[in-house]
Parts: sequence; structure tokens; C-alpha cells
Amino acid sequence: ALNDSASRLFCSGEESKVEEGLSIMDEAVIPCLHLMSRDAALSQDDRDAMENIRSHWCCCLGQDMDDSLQVKLGELLPRVLDGSTGTVVLKDPPKVHVNQAHDLCSRLAAVMESIHNTTVVTVK
Repeated sequence: ALNDSASRLFCSGEESKVEEGLSIMDEAVIPCLHLMSRDAALSQDDRDAMENIRSHWCCCLGQDMDDSLQVKLGELLPRVLDGSTGTVVLKDPPKVHVNQAHDLCSRLAAVMESIHNTTVVTVK
């Protein structure tokens, strides 16, 4: 799903969407491809998914696109196809601050309290 989303954004041709698509590829899809390619016990479904992702981006070469998009695709393809990168960098998930979690809990408690204090409405 991430690959499809990145591809749609990339093929849109809009600069901000192209960059967002490339960012998705760089931060999520490509690191996972590299990690998966190292796993000797990878299932056939996962291998097929990896091949589909790589084939999809290779098929983009035959499409008519702007020169700047063609250059960016040329920079992206080697990273998608080459699974031999020595290091894989994954970003940490965003941190949830403790006060935000407490705030959400207090909001939920207030909503639940308001629900229990109301009368049940029946529709006839």
C-alpha cells in the first residue's frame, strides 16, 4: 500500500507530491526491501511482493514523463533494486508526550461520564 501511494504521488508530477512520494520510498519502502532481502527464510509471498515493487518502478521507465521526474526516477531505481546496502537506517516512531496521553485519557473519561449521565433516547 505504501508503494502504491508513493507511486501515485510520484506520477502526479506536482513537485510537493513527488517529494512526498520519494520520502515515503526513502523512509519506509526501501529500508524494508533491504531488510527483507537479507532474510533467508523469507516467504514466497514476501519475495513476490518485493519483486512486484521493483518491477513496478522499472516499468515507470517506459512511461512518458517530465525530464526532472525522469532524473529523480533514475536516482531512485538503484536504491530500489540494490539490496546489498551495508547499513539500513530506520527512523524512530514519533514520541507521544506523557501529558498528551494524560490529556487524551481525561478527555475520554469526560466523554464516558457525559454518556452515562444522559438518558437513553428511543426512536419509535
